[in-house]
Amino acid sequence: MAAKRTGRTGNGWLGDIVTGGKDLIVGKKSRKQMAEDLAMGWHGRDVTENYEITEIDKYPSNLAEMGILLDLCVVVSDGAGDEVLPITFSDQDYPDKSNRDNVRVCATPDRQQIVFKGGDQTIDYVQALKEIGWNRAEIAAQQNKYKIVLGEVYSIGYFTDKHHLTGPKEQKRGTPYEHKFGEQGGDRPVLVYDTVNERVELVGGSYEIRDEGIWN
Repeated sequence: MAAKRTGRTGNGWLGDIVTGGKDLIVGKKSRKQMAEDLAMGWHGRDVTENYEITEIDKYPSNLAEMGILLDLCVVVSDGAGDEVLPITFSDQDYPDKSNRDNVRVCATPDRQQIVFKGGDQTIDYVQALKEIGWNRAEIAAQQNKYKIVLGEVYSIGYFTDKHHLTGPKEQKRGTPYEHKFGEQGGDRPVLVYDTVNERVELVGGSYEIRDEGIWN
């Protein structure tokens, strides 16, 4: 799956890639004017050229849905041992499957990557960073970044149905599960938040998806 993304750029000014080069007003200057000022200051000369660049973003397709995301627990940086901050995406352990705010936990066909799709993935990342252990200066340095690293993911909670496991019959109707990353000695993934698109993603880690569950 691929999507085109067009923005203005050049050795003069850098347009706003995310909004397709639209002139957004920031204070008393548009983003175009701010970019022109930046380019002039960087090169020490006037702008000589404006042009457009079209990029193609590729996204994984043919994903397998694993269930509904309940929470992600991030390791607290100044905590002792396994102190974590839960970031909740569902207020219920047994969520309404028709709720459009549900975030879907999916996997790529090669079973190597967990991908979150749809729903409400918004995070109050400033508050999260405070609770994780970042100081004021560290948080201020991140507030205008497009993507920020929240930290190592200790565990993932999700709701799903499983018909092939031994145990309670309710597993066939659906039940909450929790997986602790690194249980088998593997590396934990890192949680990254896209502040522009308000999306979460797992980066890295040595986990894989098996029929019986996540293996890490």
